[in-house]
Amino acid sequence: ENLETYFPRPFRELTEKYAAECNLAPELLFGLIRTESAFQSGVISRAGAVGLTQLMPATAQEMADRIRRRGGPDYTPIDEAALQESETNIHIGAVYLRYLMDRMESPLLSLLAYNGGMNRVRRWRGTSGVQSEDGQAVFDLSEDLFLETIEYQETREYGRRVSAAEVVYRILYYGFD
Repeated sequence: ENLETYFPRPFRELTEKYAAECNLAPELLFGLIRTESAFQSGVISRAGAVGLTQLMPATAQEMADRIRRRGGPDYTPIDEAALQESETNIHIGAVYLRYLMDRMESPLLSLLAYNGGMNRVRRWRGTSGVQSEDGQAVFDLSEDLFLETIEYQETREYGRRVSAAEVVYRILYYGFD
């Protein structure tokens, strides 16, 4: 069978539009959506995350406020119904991923923060690597090795799945730089 069947691009126009607007690689956003919701816009997680990019309502509200303040659409009020709308969810999810990428060291760390929380990832990153007796870092682990040290299996697996999907989307549809 062909890989396009397993790595489809529903919502392609919206995903590529908001990836470009947020200066994200479209394959990264497709990988995130595929992993988060399998492109099911109505899905709600046990934790209460909603829609294609599985946004928590409080986070979505914060990002929607940022969008509005910067002259974008006013998505308020943010509720389950609003977050189940494809365009609203993809736009807010892309803005949130960009927000994380502006604060973290790399796309992988941003994805881990998307799943596990920014402060938690910073804490994990700060304690990874090898320290001298006085607690100073002697060297940091590479991101690949760091990923394997994450104590939360869900976040570790999430990082692997989104990264793998991103690579497949890049190979299938976007090529290499």
